[in-house]
Amino acid sequence: MIGLAKTISKELGSRNITSNVIAPGYIDTDMTSFLNDEQKEDIIGQLSIKRVGKPEDISNIVSFLCSDESEYITGQVFPVDGGLTT
Repeated sequence: MIGLAKTISKELGSRNITSNVIAPGYIDTDMTSFLNDEQKEDIIGQLSIKRVGKPEDISNIVSFLCSDESEYITGQVFPVDGGLTT
């Protein structure tokens, strides 16, 4: 996905088409609901921001990237992971 986004950015940037990637971390959704308390605490211990992400954390960056405020941003990866990759 990252390679595709960067390629699209280079190929279509001249047409004002942007392409970016959102890389979510652990987000509190049905997909992570099977984790037990011990597993959740282990995950939280790895994060700079000591909580699991909310769906709104992802939708906020999506809203930004869909807005005119991000018109000069392309070919980038946005980790929304509470600091997991730092």
